Amino acid sequence: MKRGKEIKKFIEYLATGKRPDTFEECYAATDGVNGFYPQEAKAIWDIIREDGKVEFMAEIGRNRGGGLFTLCCAATNLKFVRSVDIAAIPGIDEALADWLQANKIGHNLQICDSRDAKPELQYDFVYIDGEHTGEGVKADINNWREHTRLLGFHDFANRGSKNKHKRVFKDVVREISYAANLHGWPSIGIRGRSEIVYRVK
Repeated sequence: MKRGKEIKKFIEYLATGKRPDTFEECYAATDGVNGFYPQEAKAIWDIIREDGKVEFMAEIGRNRGGGLFTLCCAATNLKFVRSVDIAAIPGIDEALADWLQANKIGHNLQICDSRDAKPELQYDFVYIDGEHTGEGVKADINNWREHTRLLGFHDFANRGSKNKHKRVFKDVVREISYAANLHGWPSIGIRGRSEIVYRVK
């Protein structure tokens, strides 16, 4: 895994048990391990903070753990988080589990294909950033949409050159757009880049 120095620094930060209350401190703690661009992370942070009622949260696609850390810091009333990834992240998974426990946040850091991760309760916020294919996103949407009131996605690169995204996931955009139009989901917040959040309930 690349970014060894950044990963080591993040693990050391997690060991302190600190839970930043400002976006700036939070994002600085995840430098090099955050799957969000700063604009994306700030947009999602603002949505969660403004909502103020996110107690149960799920994330599909943990990557290097920086995004999960950001979501957990943004949700000041968080009681439980479930994070699903197809592969373990050595060192980071253990450090995240210890950090979540130190901050009294119930958690399930699950290793499996997201198609096998059946929702076991109702969530306030679910963020999908796992398999970056139309088929994968469609499966995740069908799996989670009835079990959350806020549903977010990454790689919704629908702004062409203005998005400044290195890759344009046309199939991902198509499936998300189809679901949003079919179910009449309004998007919320001010978008930063390739993230988008819908109110589904």
